[in-house]
Amino acid sequence: MDFAYEKGGDVFVFLSQLRWSYGGKNSTLLDDEQLNWLEKTLNNYADKNVYLFFHTYFASENGDVTTAVGNLKNPGGYTYDLTYTFGAKDETRFRAILNKYPNVTMFSGHSHWAYDQQKYNPNTNIGNINSKKTGASLVHIASVSAPRTIEANSTKRDENAGVRSEGMIALKYRNSTVYMGTDFKNGRYMAYATYINKDGAKQTPVAAIKTESSKITSVGKVKKVSKKSKKYKVLIKYKKVEKAVKYQIQYSTSKRFKAKYTKTRTTDKTKYTLTKLKNKKTYYVRVRAFRYQFGYRVDGAWSKTKKIKIKVKTKTKKKVKKK
Repeated sequence: MDFAYEKGGDVFVFLSQLRWSYGGKNSTLLDDEQLNWLEKTLNNYADKNVYLFFHTYFASENGDVTTAVGNLKNPGGYTYDLTYTFGAKDETRFRAILNKYPNVTMFSGHSHWAYDQQKYNPNTNIGNINSKKTGASLVHIASVSAPRTIEANSTKRDENAGVRSEGMIALKYRNSTVYMGTDFKNGRYMAYATYINKDGAKQTPVAAIKTESSKITSVGKVKKVSKKSKKYKVLIKYKKVEKAVKYQIQYSTSKRFKAKYTKTRTTDKTKYTLTKLKNKKTYYVRVRAFRYQFGYRVDGAWSKTKKIKIKVKTKTKKKVKKK
């Protein structure tokens, strides 16, 4: 369940992971619909501090797992490489979104590393989605139930289930946030896991776009599809719509464009040939343009409907009486 809510002028966004399909660029953790929702939501709150919660962490921008915020590599070569699959289509888009919104701080867990494990990787607990620090901040959360630890040259980790309990307490200031690593088991803060993070630059949300309606400008002559064919074709042309990605054409024998009698075609051209039309039939045609914003398709209004009558005289063979 994905949701967002605003409290005290800040925004909290929770993004759920649908799958556990790590490994392979065809694996995905999020659907397009979720990423569309996320991008639109972050745009709506581009002028506020946003705290995003998601289970899995990202590899560094060059795909290196061992320097990821949330992962480590100890002297024994152990690494917990279950980052978001680098280069997968949803990972690529999610990363691009985080690069776009520096006002976002993303919290993730998954690796469970206890805060003192940063001795193996100084970037284990806090960082940025890119090395220039122009995107979203990343914060790794340990685990309130099982913060994992590992010895210097070991390849076997200790789960610490029920023995240790760690997390973060955040103190919000005017232009920054202090994240205090907390040992909940013993009720104390950990100085070595306390960080000050400047809040990223806020932006003005981009207004929702509109797509203009199209207009059919001409309907060509009725022609045969081929010499031997009994079907006909008609070329229609329509007005170019500014910034349109494609056009959708519908033609039907139903004046109300009932699905059963309607065909829908898509093209990026400002003309289209209707084919396989039957003689002695009346067709209704309409066109609309569309483009995209935040992954959502934004349709323009349908054009006025044009009526096309297919009425062609056909030659009939004369019957010759045999003597």
